[in-house]
Amino acid sequence: MLAMTSGVMDARAPTRQGSVRRRCRRATTEIPMHDPNAVAAAYLATWNEADPTRRSDLLRTAWSEDADYTDPMMKGCGHDGIAAMIAGARDRFPGHSFRLHGTPDGHGDVVRFSWTLVSPEAAPVAGGTDVVRLDPDGRIASVTGFLDAA
Repeated sequence: MLAMTSGVMDARAPTRQGSVRRRCRRATTEIPMHDPNAVAAAYLATWNEADPTRRSDLLRTAWSEDADYTDPMMKGCGHDGIAAMIAGARDRFPGHSFRLHGTPDGHGDVVRFSWTLVSPEAAPVAGGTDVVRLDPDGRIASVTGFLDAA
């Protein structure tokens, strides 16, 4: 019995620090860089598309099938859920459009950018910052939105 106990003790389980270090090493595998400007443009084009059929095409092209979106006011999941969410926002703000505010930035599979919602007269109505995570193919996989001004 003593031999088994000392053998188990000598095997030593990895320390918490060792576990973290191994996890970090695996996480540092090369992640492709994506053009933050292109990601922001595709995202805003989806929100600004008035035609539901063309909007669905943009979702299929630029967003992963199981993409999700959440901000303080709404949530959507999958192409259909996000399309319905965008349609609802467009119905609430007819003729309004989203414009890029500032310069998008990012690293790895994450892109961050700010936007302004403007009325047909170009008056700002709201603004926010969105953080987009991309799937391995560079499509939008998830969005976490923050309202900066409303």
